[in-house]
Amino acid sequence: MSTIQSHSHEGQDIMVNALLGPRFFLDIGCGDPVDWSNTYALEKLGWTGILIDRAADVERFAATRSSPVFRVDCETLDWAAFLRANACPRLIDYISLDVDYANLQVLNRFPWREYEFKVMTCEHDYYRLGGVIRDRAEEVLGALGYRMLLRDGHVSGASWESWWVNERYVQVQEMYRRDMDWADFLSELLPWLAARRQA
Repeated sequence: MSTIQSHSHEGQDIMVNALLGPRFFLDIGCGDPVDWSNTYALEKLGWTGILIDRAADVERFAATRSSPVFRVDCETLDWAAFLRANACPRLIDYISLDVDYANLQVLNRFPWREYEFKVMTCEHDYYRLGGVIRDRAEEVLGALGYRMLLRDGHVSGASWESWWVNERYVQVQEMYRRDMDWADFLSELLPWLAARRQA
């Protein structure tokens, strides 16, 4: 497992790299190219991908990131056409979905039957929006057979994100949690993965 200096908010990059290693990401709502980025550290470890944010500072991304960034509106985007035009693989290793309330539109409009993922982190902001996005994510992703790895990852009780896996590619049944602090979860997940790899 490669050493990683996390740049994400709650160790999402550490979790994804530990589960998968260098692969392909789709960062929807990439925000800043470095700070609190779920994919910057992954890119430094050899990952490639597509960065999307309707307010992206394209010049700054070009100066700090190797993957292409697109300024598009996630709520109105023709996802299937966009992904095809940008050679996105049908099997995406990691999706980071973090466009606040627009996550609801992405969940409703994304071509889930055409593209699948191995791992996904989905911001739902339950602490301020209630279950609107979280419940829809569970409905959509659950119906497609994805399994929730961590439902209400939180710090100080503020629940805002769930982590998902595709069990065809990621076998971590013993680690499923409903409500747990990210740091505590990672402190269990990483040694568990290391021990399993040595077995």
